[in-house]
Amino acid sequence: SEAEKYFLRRKIPLFAAYSAGVRGGGDFVSFPYPDGGLKFRSIDKKSFWCSAKLKSLFNSDKLDYTCPYFCLFEGEIDCLTGMGLKLKNCVSVPNGCRSLSDDIIVSILNDLLKKFVKVFLFFDEDLQGWGMYIDFLKMATVSSFSQFQLVSYMGYKDLNEMVKNEKQAIISDWLSCTFRDHHLS
Repeated sequence: SEAEKYFLRRKIPLFAAYSAGVRGGGDFVSFPYPDGGLKFRSIDKKSFWCSAKLKSLFNSDKLDYTCPYFCLFEGEIDCLTGMGLKLKNCVSVPNGCRSLSDDIIVSILNDLLKKFVKVFLFFDEDLQGWGMYIDFLKMATVSSFSQFQLVSYMGYKDLNEMVKNEKQAIISDWLSCTFRDHHLS
């Protein structure tokens, strides 16, 4: 299908898309949210639309609360990329850097911060991503900022761009450094 070709071009393993319930339909893919909403993304152009206001985090219905951390992504594509790298507990905010202005999303994130020891923040390395990081630190009601680790992409804009452009050995080394105190499998 066109959706499968799209994911393979982006170097996202199909198991990641399937396990998250992502589906394709013609020239778009749909991302299911636990609140029953769907977010759609066109394959050829970067345009999005939603079936309703999204009131949850993408893939949050699959969180493993026995794992000490979760990975928070700015978008679904990077979230699927993380899942393809076999990172645990990958979730994404519904509206990128604008999500932290939504009281429902802020409440969900603060609840998660109480349940996990560590959160890896996978925000884009651009002005909006840095702004999201600052907004995240402001909204977090936990007492220890050591709980947060902002992930760097070795000069790339985001995780998917890094995975598309780097050799697997480099990605493996990057994962080992980023998650050195946490088991990935």
